Amino acid sequence: KWGEELEQKASQWFAPLKPLSQGILLRGSHCGFQCDFSAPISLEDLLRVQHSATSTGAVRFQGGNTERRIEKMYKLTHSYPLTLISTSRVPEMAVLEFGEQGVTVGAGVNLSTIMSEFNAMVDRWGPSDPRIAGLKGYSGLLYWFAGTAVRNAGSLAGNLVTASPISDLNPCHLAMEAEITAARIPTAKGGYSRSQTAVECRTIPISEFFTGYRKTALNEGEVVVRLFIPYTTKDEKFQVFKQGRRRDDDLAIVNAALRVRFQPGSKTVAQAAFAFGGMSFRSIR
Repeated sequence: KWGEELEQKASQWFAPLKPLSQGILLRGSHCGFQCDFSAPISLEDLLRVQHSATSTGAVRFQGGNTERRIEKMYKLTHSYPLTLISTSRVPEMAVLEFGEQGVTVGAGVNLSTIMSEFNAMVDRWGPSDPRIAGLKGYSGLLYWFAGTAVRNAGSLAGNLVTASPISDLNPCHLAMEAEITAARIPTAKGGYSRSQTAVECRTIPISEFFTGYRKTALNEGEVVVRLFIPYTTKDEKFQVFKQGRRRDDDLAIVNAALRVRFQPGSKTVAQAAFAFGGMSFRSIR
């Protein structure tokens, strides 16, 4: 009986956290300054909120929220009025699909989910399947990525767009020649057109994405929607490395992702992609 009562109370306590059929917009303040929160339920709604909020103040996307404290206390880029936009309820950003040529990972998928899904697919396909080399590289690196709490919250796009030169994952994306899908709502001449409902998407090769220290090729109004990672083939090898001051929960001093493709049936290298972090102002290949 005690357990049943507790379960009933828990269902009441957490009822507001269940998925809703409509978006959320909460207007409020923080430390006396305007601070709004939005949780849209579609990509188009997210882009509309972003455009509207950008015209009145700062906009920050919330995936796992793991960068917000750093931004406020150390980067000093925190400003008001501020609009926080959650990506957690946008279906287009929650996809994780294993296709014929590679895996598509939504921008809002957290790192723990990526690691567990990649490991599950490695077990399902078995050690003889050539496609698992890339997946094993990612999941093996993610095991040492920060801590469990951060992986449970941190998102793929958050790590990608932060564009840290010592990111653990960005060298993997570079070595695997991943592709990014970014989206925006077209802006009519003279401003935003509410009659315009189409969402424009474009593909950005990962080799063109990092343009400078913590800078990316995203245009104004664009957001990352998903990342496509090709599978490795039977003639490819893929390995990742991370050197830190300690093994657990630490930033990398330097890291590397190495992919080599051999000519079929030989030891002659047909293509090599070596990507590094911590060697420059951005991840390099």
